[in-house]
Formats: sequence, C-alpha cells, structure tokens
Amino acid sequence: MNMHYIWVWPTAAVALALFGWIAYVFWYRSAAQGGNSKSRSFRSEDWQPTTMRPLTQDELRALKLLRKALPECLLLPQIALARFISVAKTRSYNQWFGSVGRRCVDFLVCSEQGDVLGVIQLHSGKAGRQVSEGVLRKLKTLEMAEIPVWQIDKSKLPDVQAIRAMVMPELQAAEQHSLQHPESEWQATRVEPLEPLTPKKRLEAAIAKPNRWNQVWPTEEARSSEFLDEMGMIAVPPLVVKGSGRTATGFTRG
Repeated sequence: MNMHYIWVWPTAAVALALFGWIAYVFWYRSAAQGGNSKSRSFRSEDWQPTTMRPLTQDELRALKLLRKALPECLLLPQIALARFISVAKTRSYNQWFGSVGRRCVDFLVCSEQGDVLGVIQLHSGKAGRQVSEGVLRKLKTLEMAEIPVWQIDKSKLPDVQAIRAMVMPELQAAEQHSLQHPESEWQATRVEPLEPLTPKKRLEAAIAKPNRWNQVWPTEEARSSEFLDEMGMIAVPPLVVKGSGRTATGFTRG
C-alpha cells in the first residue's frame, strides 16, 4: 500500500476533530453570551436591578462642602460632557461621543440660570500620578470650550473661602455679561459673596470674552438624554466591574 494513503485518513480525522472542537468552542461562547445580540431582543429580566449610591464617599464630602461654599450656584455631579458641550455636526457624533462625550466631570458648576461656569475635578494629590489618555482628551475638550477646570485634592479639601475665591470671578463675569447684554436670556441674580471681590477681580470679570457667556438653551436638535440612551453604539457591560471606573450607563467616570 502506498505510504501516501496511509497518512491521509489519520490526518483527515485529526483535522476534522480539530474543526469540530473549534466549532464547539465558538458555539459555547455564543451561548454563554446569550447569542447574537442583533438577533435577540433586549430583556430587562436578564439584568436584575438593584440600587446603588451614585456618589463615592469622597464625592459626597466634596458636594456637601461645595453646597455650603456656593449657595448661588447649581452643582451637578457626574455629568457627561455630551450634556453640556456641543460639537460641530460635520463629523461623526458617534465617534466623538465614544471617545470623549461619554466621559463625566466630577462636578459641573452652573449659574442659577443653568449656564456653565466651570468644572471641579477631584484628584488623589499623589505626586507623579499618571493621567489616562481619555482624561487628557476630556481636559483638552474643556480647554477648547473655554470652560475653567479647578483641580481639588480629595484628601485635603480647601475651605469655603478658597472655593469661593475660585468660582466667584466666573459668576461675577456672568453677571457683567447679563447687564451688558439685556437682549440675552440671562437674568441678573443677586450675588452676595461671603468675601468681597477685589477691584482687580472685578475688572477681569468685566473684560471677560463676550463669546464665553453667549450660551443658549438647548434646541430640538440638541443631544438629549433620550438620544444618548437610544444611540446603542457603546457595548454596555451587564454588570458593574469593581474598580473598572465604568458604570452600567456606559458613561465613564474620570
């Protein structure tokens, strides 16, 4: 018998067994993940919901302090950039949202009218700490939008007066803009700082960039929270992985 035929059948049998094993592995993984997500509709019963605290202990301590220091402002914790930053529609919004827009700021500081004054970020205060690429993209976006970012050490929170010294010039600049532009949607509010502003800070607020405060109300074309919920472009994990920094909403802290 030809030696060629002796090795054909064993080789074919091994190849067939290997193919069957690979097919079984793919089938098993597909079954474990619930099959093809496109062919199977979403069922809420597959994820048993339970409540969880929306803020960490450090965030809660900081929020309580900020409420005491800034009673004239609205403080919104863990707000995604897509909720207060608009981008050009000449490029893919999905790409921007997946890379930057879904990232959250620790605290968004707004006026009583809802206009953005600045962002407060908490950090560990450790020397030489590394910053992820995603955080750098977020900070770059805030810089391009001319939104002030105040970094606060969460292990050593500043006092009330220090916080007011950071934020009040921005609020005072907004008040100046509302007085100089009566046609805008701004309505002047009574600002009574705990610590009087210096003449230098009043001058800086008065000459602030006009475009900085030309903020309008969202229109029908704005990206609402319902729009973000229906985008479906982010693979949302079924569970919150401890320490991953990603929540079950698809938004990313930090």
